[in-house]
Amino acid sequence: MTASVRAWCKYLPAAAWLAVAPAAAEDEESPGSTAHSVAALAGPALATSTSPGEEYRRHYREALANGELVEAETAAKQRLDLLVHAGGTGYGVMADALADLAHVQGRRELYVPAVANYEAAIALLEQGEDRLSASLVEPLVALAGIHAASGRPELALPVYERALHVTQVNAGPHTLGQVEILDAMTDALEATGRDAAALQAVDRMFWLYARAFSPDSEEVLPALHRKAELYRTLERYADERNVYREITRIIKSRRGEHHLSLLDVYSAMGRTYFHDLDDVYFRSEPTTETGETFLRRAVEVTEQNPHATWQMQQKALFELADYYTLRNVQDKARMRYRRAWELLSADEERLEHRRRGLERVVPLLGVNLDPVANFGYRSSNEETDPADYQQGYVVARFTVNDRGRTTDIRIVDADPPGFTAMETRVRQAVRRLIFRPRYVDGEPVHTPDREFRHEFRYSAADFEAFARE
Repeated sequence: MTASVRAWCKYLPAAAWLAVAPAAAEDEESPGSTAHSVAALAGPALATSTSPGEEYRRHYREALANGELVEAETAAKQRLDLLVHAGGTGYGVMADALADLAHVQGRRELYVPAVANYEAAIALLEQGEDRLSASLVEPLVALAGIHAASGRPELALPVYERALHVTQVNAGPHTLGQVEILDAMTDALEATGRDAAALQAVDRMFWLYARAFSPDSEEVLPALHRKAELYRTLERYADERNVYREITRIIKSRRGEHHLSLLDVYSAMGRTYFHDLDDVYFRSEPTTETGETFLRRAVEVTEQNPHATWQMQQKALFELADYYTLRNVQDKARMRYRRAWELLSADEERLEHRRRGLERVVPLLGVNLDPVANFGYRSSNEETDPADYQQGYVVARFTVNDRGRTTDIRIVDADPPGFTAMETRVRQAVRRLIFRPRYVDGEPVHTPDREFRHEFRYSAADFEAFARE
């Protein structure tokens, strides 16, 4: 039995395996190629497109639509079993059945059989048509997606490249059919650390849209949004803002100054200024007005556009008020929180949003503490067996004041007791927490008895060295 036959036969039901095994054995004795072995199973290339197993395919699609993945996989295998028994099935039908099975196996995270079945489907299409057939694009993209989903983006990239090449050969170098492939390819490039190539892929998406329509058309907006998201991932916030400015310009020219699609753009632009909050914990004024400018524009859109819902108004007010709270500009924050309080006091549905958003403290800025208590008590060349680590914790209790800052911080529980270095670390972390303050009757109030628990691992040697000090 040839390798390619074995690759897909082993994932069929037992009956199908018995049906194809003799044909495979005969092929091994012949001088034919691997592709010939696969072709023998599929039947003549010009076989009728009317395929047996349509009832199984219908059941497969229904089960897939209902999320019944095990049922869908069973139906796909039954269809494939029937096709093998029937014989004389065309390449395309057999490849389609294999791709259906691979798809549901991918959904079930059965990546090894999914890869094998997509590869077998591709081999059948190559033999029945050619290596540049347009029908290869869909299984190639799906195969690359399985590689990416299974944590192997480096395997996905050459498959995406081939799918792009086949698309260009069949539909031309400027076809919009490349966009979906480039979008998925961007994720794989990011995952492999090829940031410059990822940006180039997004630029290709933009210019494909721009050539098909115009650089100022609304059709280029998805590519621009994708580029902005990529810049954010790369922490290139100035570049992200520049892309959003271009998006804003196009939306305003096409839809008007207060179109609702601007809300998410202004919100995203405002958030680009949140990355430097480490510098503003105890400042009384913001270091820049730019973030405030964009978030205020979002509020303005909700006020000027008659189609804005109260949920949109709430979101815009909260984001602006939270920005002021993070920047410690309390008068402006309270003004927006009070407006949100009034907005959310109109009926019972809104009151529930008020209870969740204003009648309790809401975390705005957290901290990430090292799960290992490493204070450098051991020299760098000393190693600790992971089995020697012990579990510890520190619990701090504090008050969130009416400015959203933490006060009255105290350690109320710790194990091991006396590990003051870790207690100090937790106390400092709690001091950096920022919350949306709790409101009562439209006014901010103190909220006592909040708790912060940090669990960590430590070595006995570390703790004993600390104790000796």
